[in-house]
Amino acid sequence: MTEATASVKTGTGRRPPAPVMRAINILPGLILRSPIHGLMSKKVMLLTFTGRRSGKRYTTPVAYVQAGETVLAGTERPWAQNLRGSARVGVRLRGKHRSGVADVIDDEAGMSEGYATILKADPGYARFVGVTLGPDDRPDAAAVVRARQRGLVVIRIHLDPKVPEGADG
Repeated sequence: MTEATASVKTGTGRRPPAPVMRAINILPGLILRSPIHGLMSKKVMLLTFTGRRSGKRYTTPVAYVQAGETVLAGTERPWAQNLRGSARVGVRLRGKHRSGVADVIDDEAGMSEGYATILKADPGYARFVGVTLGPDDRPDAAAVVRARQRGLVVIRIHLDPKVPEGADG
């Protein structure tokens, strides 16, 4: 299970507690750091960020879509608050370490635009967020409002330019 699947409520109507999610997310983290990352890394990345108050580094698996040098993900987990205000992050994306700047998008227009990109690339993501694309390839506005009310946000990461191999850093 990843952060994307964590947004699906359990049969009891409650989300799994944070300690349970941390335990469940161990396996994807191990796979994404290993030579067999290809089993998951086309849709799941590791996101590393620093806690705003604690200063502690956190890494969590997150479902994502990449559009050029921009990565989009969604979550309703409270850790996303650490990404407000153009936070520096690291990602392990398709087996490679990259860095970038993340922002939290929580306004309806921005979320709609983000979900349009995500859902065009991965229509199955709709079952996790409850937002689908209409015939005009735009997300259903009422569904975006409901997602926002449930605390979902879109995370946008602008990746830093790639450093050519062999270049001095």
